[in-house]
Amino acid sequence: MLFNSTSFFLFFALLYIVYLRIPSYKWQNYLLLASSIFFYAKGNSKLTLLLLGYTSFSYFISQRIHLGRSEKERKRWLILGTIGSLGVLCIFKYMNFFIENFIELSSMLGLSFSQTTLKIMLPLGISFYTFQCLGYLVDVYRKDIEPVKGFLFFTLFISFFPQLVAGPIERGSNLMPQFLKRRIIGFSDIRIGVMYAAIGYFLKCVMADTVSPLVDYSFNAAHTGMVTGMETLLGILLFGLQIYGDFAGYSFIALGVARLFGFKLMYNFRSPYFSKSPREFWHRWHVSLSTWIRDYLFISIGGSHEKNEGKNYRNLMVTMGLAGLWHGASWNYVFWGFYHGFLLSMNRLFARKEKEKASKRFSWLVPGVCTFFLVHLGWFFFRVKSYEQAKTMILNMGSLLHWTPLAGFYLINWSVFLGIVLLQHWWQEKKGDEKWVSHLGQFSYVVLLTFLVVSVYIAGLGSKEFIYFKF
Repeated sequence: MLFNSTSFFLFFALLYIVYLRIPSYKWQNYLLLASSIFFYAKGNSKLTLLLLGYTSFSYFISQRIHLGRSEKERKRWLILGTIGSLGVLCIFKYMNFFIENFIELSSMLGLSFSQTTLKIMLPLGISFYTFQCLGYLVDVYRKDIEPVKGFLFFTLFISFFPQLVAGPIERGSNLMPQFLKRRIIGFSDIRIGVMYAAIGYFLKCVMADTVSPLVDYSFNAAHTGMVTGMETLLGILLFGLQIYGDFAGYSFIALGVARLFGFKLMYNFRSPYFSKSPREFWHRWHVSLSTWIRDYLFISIGGSHEKNEGKNYRNLMVTMGLAGLWHGASWNYVFWGFYHGFLLSMNRLFARKEKEKASKRFSWLVPGVCTFFLVHLGWFFFRVKSYEQAKTMILNMGSLLHWTPLAGFYLINWSVFLGIVLLQHWWQEKKGDEKWVSHLGQFSYVVLLTFLVVSVYIAGLGSKEFIYFKF
């Protein structure tokens, strides 16, 4: 069930009416659990069995880790849980990728194997809920949290529908306690929740879905010679807006819907295109994933505190390479991950220069613009499907000076939507993660909400899936 569908609005309205009439938070949890399972099952009921089976496995492992009589026993259970989590990911997300690359490598060595592609459907949100479970197991092992004693509450923690499919990847320390106490939904929660959702729908339906056909045309028609270099470049820049609008849009809708039910989810986007360095970008973009990778992967393999500086760079490259692979079973994602690992390594190498005091008022402009375009170069690698397509598009950009009416249309779209995004970033930076919405005056709130709702109504909800659904 898509957030941008009329069926979701009907589902939400009926659920919310019943939810508000239930006085007990425990019965509210049961209702949310049943609704979350129904929400997920609308995609594919068979894959719901995988979600429930994997959740049961993770719950059992968390209890065994907690009850372990020795450190060695607790670690064995954690290793088993890790193998189970990664095994689920490998089988359902990467098996065909491994088979195809094994056959290709074998053919290079003179061995011949028949091409076999398993018909495995990618379970919706599998990358998100497996990471959420795995993070929970590690937290229990580290004794940062105590495992919840009720299986149904744990299942709700994993399957909570606003963030189940595309995050944010929640922590047990943040979301679990909110399930275990009475929730008081005040006017401010409704006010903030509605605005978050409206902003999310605007980013998705008005911005991301509007530029999507232009991006597709720039990438798919480059080999035909019908797209100029300027149109190719602007298509890449528009993809930067599309992926932000699509993913941040989902996150804002998730924040808003959860807030209407009385929950505060992690903030997933903190004005990422205001970043002045690659390191800062990863503090602002997909925050729940970047902090997960930092806390559970990067630190576990040594982090940035190795005495050998070369090992620090190695840790960055390995971490970001795996982060790229998390996004999809394709080499372009791995390359994108290594590309960002390289940027972060260079950022670290020149960190001393960055710490020097700025002498001019607008000293942020140059590093900000450079980071913006470096990130968008990365989006190019993220979006291309093959080496041939990348080569064609790069060669095509040799004709940047060739201007066409279509390029003008691309530029107008990019300028308008980039201006809106930067305005939103500026206001969010000025007021803070939540205050930029909660501190709106009544008149400003009504005007902004009216503008967002009318814009979404004119653009239409559409039926396009969110980009991160395939991850």
